[in-house]
Amino acid sequence: MTGKGLDQEVERLHKQGGDNESMLKLFPYPRIIPKCMWIIAAALLGFAAPAIWSQEQYQSAEEGTILDMVLVQGGTFQMGDTFGDGNSDEKPVHTVTVSSFYMSRYEVTLGQFSQFVRESGYLTSAERMGGWLVWTGTAWERKFDASWKNPYFTQTRQEPVVMVSWNDAVVFCNWLSRREKLTPFYNVSIAGMTENWAADGYRLPTEAEWEYAARGGGKAKKYSWGNGSPEGNVADESLKKAFNAWPFAIWSGYWDGYIYTAPVGSFQPNELGLYDMSGNVWEWCNDWHSSYPAGEQMDPRGPPSGVIRLLRGGGWTDVPAALRDSFRGGRLPDGRGVNSGFRPVRPSV
Repeated sequence: MTGKGLDQEVERLHKQGGDNESMLKLFPYPRIIPKCMWIIAAALLGFAAPAIWSQEQYQSAEEGTILDMVLVQGGTFQMGDTFGDGNSDEKPVHTVTVSSFYMSRYEVTLGQFSQFVRESGYLTSAERMGGWLVWTGTAWERKFDASWKNPYFTQTRQEPVVMVSWNDAVVFCNWLSRREKLTPFYNVSIAGMTENWAADGYRLPTEAEWEYAARGGGKAKKYSWGNGSPEGNVADESLKKAFNAWPFAIWSGYWDGYIYTAPVGSFQPNELGLYDMSGNVWEWCNDWHSSYPAGEQMDPRGPPSGVIRLLRGGGWTDVPAALRDSFRGGRLPDGRGVNSGFRPVRPSV
């Protein structure tokens, strides 16, 4: 789909009742990436290897909602477009040091999110605000009943939850913190939301933490699997074979075995033991989007306010450019999509 085609889609959604703010959520990185790059924002996936998780691990994750956390040892790395083929907001490349932290080995699953909703009674942004865009098999259409329970494709409980907003993800983090008798990171009130960086509870990763972890501890890698052919759930030949009408590019010559999302842990992890850091679903980061500084930084947290919350890693809808470790996507905090989820972190001390 060309930039003109996207404009026509926006116009069509306006006629269906969408407002200007809603249009920002059309794709994972609205108004951040030039229009010529938007075509990357929705290519699917294909065929995959057997799941690596054991049945006992699945059962523990679903019934206990206890995340399997990996200790990521801190360090210093070069953050940004180190390969010279990225977008302007990935520059300048700059030196960043991150402290040690724990990160979930897997993306939050449908089973885990189901337990959260069951115990808390929470209604997600999609359920309160009228769904959003889904792939019907022939076109991208807004479905007002689309949600994490009904993304318009079938999911098992071991697959990553989708159609969750940044706002939904932080409520999950606070719920899990309280469940484990930890201090919640997010303080939500009528006046707004503040962050408690002294808390020991769960939160979303900063984008510096996310990129450092995706690079296997800050290594010079383009994707979480390395620099070559994919090892993950991305837009591929299996997607195109299933849907001749798929309007976006695919990763030619690659078959991963899944058309939509794959069960977490279906592919090999990176050097830190983290799965699906590139592909499967986009992952929310804590930061607001802003320009990179030129100087060195220590544990950057992003600006105190903004418009767009960051998404990283690409998903089952994406091809090489959007799957790079340095690529920066984003949506409004209540934005949601069939290709976006999250994985929490916790402080190491």
